[in-house]
Amino acid sequence: MSALKEFKALATELPKYVVIVQKERDVSNAIERDLQVKHESPQLLILQNGKGIWQATHYKIKRSFLAEGLSLYVK
Repeated sequence: MSALKEFKALATELPKYVVIVQKERDVSNAIERDLQVKHESPQLLILQNGKGIWQATHYKIKRSFLAEGLSLYVK
């Protein structure tokens, strides 16, 4: 399953947003600059208080891994 499908299928009460880098490069650059994370695509970030606290890229974007990240880092 693709990273986007895995992301969309993730059940969470948290707001979820998608940035299509090819269409929204300025948003992608701002995220990279403001959160000081190296840009990768696809990439999933969990943010808390304006900071990136967890990320997954490429083949790690699977529902089970994302659910684990949420349970570890989001209280």
